Amino acid sequence: MVVSFLKQSWLILMLAVGAGVGLAAVQRSLDGRIEANRQAKTQRAACEVVGVDPAGGRIEPMAVDPSDGRIKPVAVDPSDGQIKANGRPVREDEIFYRVHGAGGRPAGWAVPARTEQGYGGRIELMVGLDPAGAKITGLQVIAANETPGLGDNIRGQWAGQFAGKPADRSLTVVKGREASGPEIEAITGATISSEAVTGAVNAMLGRVRGAIAERAAETAGGGGPGGPALETPTTGGGR
Repeated sequence: MVVSFLKQSWLILMLAVGAGVGLAAVQRSLDGRIEANRQAKTQRAACEVVGVDPAGGRIEPMAVDPSDGRIKPVAVDPSDGQIKANGRPVREDEIFYRVHGAGGRPAGWAVPARTEQGYGGRIELMVGLDPAGAKITGLQVIAANETPGLGDNIRGQWAGQFAGKPADRSLTVVKGREASGPEIEAITGATISSEAVTGAVNAMLGRVRGAIAERAAETAGGGGPGGPALETPTTGGGR
């Protein structure tokens, strides 16, 4: 009886070990697929906000080096597996993308933006800028949990009004009238959501636009400053 009990115990143990190994392998496979899907989603959104066909486009991760304010390529350091720019570890929220079109032609910049100030919490965006950082070329809502039929209308047609807006000034939200210049028309009944998106875009512009404009000026031989500082954003009241 003791021998039989020991055999059964070993059998149960081996089954448990085998199941654990199998589950670990499944998890690794799922993690790989999730990461691949995330990268594909980023590639598609980054290309689309600057008007590039994702099938023929390429994105190059970049970050602003705080030591000199210049844009540096981002890569994984093989010695420690960390994501770095110019030898400095980079946080995920510091990374943005230089987008190349057909034939490797630089087509613009795609910059993630996010805010926790949405009516339903976090809103994640991808914002496109032209190669000089002078104007916004597009905006996509990547993730949001706004009210259906109200704040959720930040997707699609409403987001389209950001295309063509100047990038060297803060955008402001207006209500009850048509927007012009650096203004964004609020969604009726969803001012909080409208202001959250616009505020996230302004914060993004304040973080990277100067470095992009400076790089463009140097590339063109101008060597001038990165452009005027952003004004303090002004917005209307609540929902």
